[in-house]
Amino acid sequence: MRSRKEIIDGIEKELASSWKSGKTVSVDPQWKNRIMREIRISADEAGQRSLFETHGRLIWRFSMIATGLTLFFLIYVLSSDVMPYRDLALLFLEDPAGFILSPPFV
Repeated sequence: MRSRKEIIDGIEKELASSWKSGKTVSVDPQWKNRIMREIRISADEAGQRSLFETHGRLIWRFSMIATGLTLFFLIYVLSSDVMPYRDLALLFLEDPAGFILSPPFV
């Protein structure tokens, strides 16, 4: 049994010699059927694309917009000092056991 590389080399030699001489190459009908079957299978597989392949640009654009909005709000919160629960957070960090056991507004 010949290896796949030997078969491909033989086909390439036949095609090169037929191109140089100008004559047509006759191939086995079974070989033609196998090639056409592989083309049909690959066409069927191409029709089954994933969500990212079909909507990839939309997903990337949405993620960039979401990242931009997140950064904008983060910068806004850090610069405008909007932290209504800052005192509670500091109280919890200083004494977590007392904060958990006692009500925070006593």
